[in-house]
Amino acid sequence: MDLASLPLLLGAGVAAGAVNAIAGGGSLLSFPALVAAGYPSLTANVTNTVALWPGYVGGVVGFRADLDGQGPRTARYSVTAAVGAALGCLLLAVTPGDLFDAVVPLLILLACGLLGAQPWVSRAVRRLTERPGPGARGSGPRPATSGPDGLHGPDGLHGPDGLHGRDGSDRSGPEGSVDWDAEFELVPAGGGAATTTAARPRPVRDARTELSGTLLHGGMFLGGVYGAYFGAGLGVLLLGILGVLLPERLNRINALRSVLSLVVNTVALLAFALFSPVQWTVVAVMAPASLLGGVLGARVARRLPANVLRTVVVAFGAAVALVLALR
Repeated sequence: MDLASLPLLLGAGVAAGAVNAIAGGGSLLSFPALVAAGYPSLTANVTNTVALWPGYVGGVVGFRADLDGQGPRTARYSVTAAVGAALGCLLLAVTPGDLFDAVVPLLILLACGLLGAQPWVSRAVRRLTERPGPGARGSGPRPATSGPDGLHGPDGLHGPDGLHGRDGSDRSGPEGSVDWDAEFELVPAGGGAATTTAARPRPVRDARTELSGTLLHGGMFLGGVYGAYFGAGLGVLLLGILGVLLPERLNRINALRSVLSLVVNTVALLAFALFSPVQWTVVAVMAPASLLGGVLGARVARRLPANVLRTVVVAFGAAVALVLALR
């Protein structure tokens, strides 16, 4: 890295962190900056992934309250996303530089399309998550909380999200929903000989539930492949898949999406650090700059309409794709 490119890379790091905090798609700014600084597309791609990794950690920290009760679900899909990311890293490693140069404009246009579609994706997800379904959280009659039949014991059936027993275990099905219309089984309210019982819903495992779980794993796998191979627009892609297939509130879906994005980028970071031409001096410049941009972006987000910034970033990305395709 020469000193002449230092201001460009610093500015790109700050801008990418801010854009990711406001609307997503920060790689559409930082990746072209690395290419403009003279780095080959493949080197720019892996360096960009490593440099922007701290921002994903910050996103998970910001969503930690909405991750409560999602531990088993998060672990399941994280494993799938990590396997997909490993395959994406392998594909990137065996892709010749000339071929990667040829597909980069198409990948940038795909990322622009994902970012441009974000408002519609978010609205569709919100409609799906706000409309109760037969297996949606909170639908159907809840079990009685008290009464002579002893259905409410000290096991704390109604935890923070209404799904956890005293042991903190997840009572959810494959996609985290519980059908409160399902048959209830009576279990001891406490350890040892108990005189009271507590109602616990049997998770529904019908054909639709199994299909949703399979599609979710497939979507997380493909998202992991794409995220490790290129990555721009990964968050929007994961949000759309989770929102369509997971009957859950939007803020909890976003929290899960932030963890999965971190998992994919962590796998990519480890693989790139070991086997790819990461420019560590550039990372040392852009990583703290992206953190600063994320902090500033969170403040600007309260004042700047996200649609305005999104339009600018998409237009810039499309122009970059055109330049790269013609060079």
